Amino acid sequence: MLVEVVGEPPLILDMGTGLRALGHHLNVPLIAAGRPLRGNALLTHLHYDHVLGTPFFPPMRDPGALLDIFGPAQGDNSLQTTMASMVKPPFFPVHMADFRGELNYHDLGTDDEFTIGGIAIKARTIPHIGSTLGFRIEADDVVVAYMPNSVMGRTS
Repeated sequence: MLVEVVGEPPLILDMGTGLRALGHHLNVPLIAAGRPLRGNALLTHLHYDHVLGTPFFPPMRDPGALLDIFGPAQGDNSLQTTMASMVKPPFFPVHMADFRGELNYHDLGTDDEFTIGGIAIKARTIPHIGSTLGFRIEADDVVVAYMPNSVMGRTS
């Protein structure tokens, strides 16, 4: 999912398999302008269905591309270390560090509040399996809440 705020870099919500198509969409004006992506992403959690698009994101093939990824801290490992462990042989043919673009990771706590340009973001813990965040995103007097489905219990 993409949040667009006039005058701000794209804000991507989670990085699942739809990220590949989103990357192609974002690349059209970038290629026409001859400039690489400058963007941000918010990860709610690290289940594969929320991160599996990362190695297939076309803008990260371009030198000079920059994507800041904000997501839940992972206990003893950083978000960067955890993500890198998911995209490497034998699961994927290259390491995340081999992308031409640059990925910067930002570990978030359970009550973090921060801004990205003119966008104010609040992160809060959401009940789900694993370390999971929901986000309140505010810009230009518009507020969007984004969170995965809660998991309160299992039925079998």
